[in-house]
Amino acid sequence: MLREGYDTAASALMAQGIDLRQLRAEIAVRGVGERALVPVAPRQFADEMTAILSQASIEAQHSGQRSIGTGHLLLGLLDTSECRAARLLRTLGFAPEKLRAAVMRLLDSAEKA
Repeated sequence: MLREGYDTAASALMAQGIDLRQLRAEIAVRGVGERALVPVAPRQFADEMTAILSQASIEAQHSGQRSIGTGHLLLGLLDTSECRAARLLRTLGFAPEKLRAAVMRLLDSAEKA
């Protein structure tokens, strides 16, 4: 999501004051997934990704989309509150409900365009 550039997820993160370069650096230092400082069992990582993708699919369906976009992936991540990426965002001081609202605004405006 963070490598895509200026898409829904990146725009929502930036709207909340999240510097994408800083977030990438924080992920590199703290690690998420297989690069984690505290190793994650492959099964746990797979379970987190399955939960995120499942939630992203639900979000896409609710917004009337046939495909999952980066905004839906971010919503899925935020809804899977115990995954490492969501915990990292909270640790950095970002409120999931504000990020969710920013994503929803962007998805709504894209749908109306």
